[in-house]
Amino acid sequence: MTLDVYRGTLLSRARTLATLPEDELRRRAIAAARDHDLEGLWQLLEAYLGVHGKRRSQLSPGTLTKYRQGLRALLEIGQFDLLRPGRNDGALYLGRLETAGLASSTVGVRLAAARALYAALRWAGATQANPFDGLSPQRDPVDPADKRGAYSRLEVERMLEAADPLMRVLVLLGAHAGLRISEALALEAGDVDLARRRLTVRRGKGGRQRSVVISRSLADALYAYGVQRLPIALNADQVRYRLEVLCKRAGVNQRGRAYHGLRHHAGTRLMAETRDLDRTAHHLGHANINTTRVYAKLADNALDNTAGQW
Repeated sequence: MTLDVYRGTLLSRARTLATLPEDELRRRAIAAARDHDLEGLWQLLEAYLGVHGKRRSQLSPGTLTKYRQGLRALLEIGQFDLLRPGRNDGALYLGRLETAGLASSTVGVRLAAARALYAALRWAGATQANPFDGLSPQRDPVDPADKRGAYSRLEVERMLEAADPLMRVLVLLGAHAGLRISEALALEAGDVDLARRRLTVRRGKGGRQRSVVISRSLADALYAYGVQRLPIALNADQVRYRLEVLCKRAGVNQRGRAYHGLRHHAGTRLMAETRDLDRTAHHLGHANINTTRVYAKLADNALDNTAGQW
C-alpha cells in the first residue's frame, strides 16, 4: 500500500502524515520501505523534513528536489533491504556513488538524503536501523576554485549583445547581482527598488535574506523589461535552455557552466575589484566565508569597476 499523494504547502502535507495514529503511520512506512515505493517513501521523507528537518516547512523547492533525487538514487543503486540493512550496505552504497563519476557535492547531497530517509523511518517506528551513521564522502582532491566555471567579461558582453530584454535581465541578475537561478526566478516587483538601486533576495539559500546592489546595466535592463512583469514566468529548466540557445547565438562555449557560471562571474569580478571577502560573501549570500575565499584564486581575470558601476 502506498501513501496517498497530497498537495498544498509542505507544512500541510507534513501535518497530514504527522497526525496519523502511530500504528497507522508505522504500517504505511513499513509497507513503503518493504516495496521500495518511491512515492510512498517520498511522502514520508517530505513529512519528516517538514516537521523535524533543520529548516522544517521553510525548505526551498530546490532543496526538496535534491532530496527526492537522492531518494530515487538510493532505491535504484542501493538495492538492499531498507528495513533490515546489512552492516556494510550503507558503506557499499556510498562506494557506488563515489565510483559513479559524480561530483563530490552530489555524493554529499545523496548521502544526506539517505540519512534523512532513515531518520524518517525511525520517526515512523518502521525500523531502528541507521546504516549511514558515521559515513562521510571522500574529500574532493580538486581545489574548489578550479571548478568555478566563471564566464569571462567578454563572454558576458557577447551574451548581452545577443539577448532579448528578458534574457538580458536574467543574464545580469546572475552576472552582476550574483543571484542563483532560483533567486532570480523568485524575484518579485516589490523586491526591486530602482531609485535606490537595490534589490532584496527574500529567500536565498538556507532561507537567508540579503540586499544586493543593482548595477547601472541591470537597472536599465529591468526598466526596459518592466519591473512590474516580475516574477519571471519561467522555470529553471526553461532558463537553462534559453541560456544555451543564447550562448550558441552569441558564440559562447558554455563548457558545462550553465547559469551558475554567471554567478561565478559576479563573485570573481567583485573579489578582484574590492579584495573584500565580507562584501563579496554578502553580495553572493554565502553563509560561510570560506566558500567566498575560492574566488580570490580566480580574481586576477576580473576587471576594474565595482559591482555598482558596471
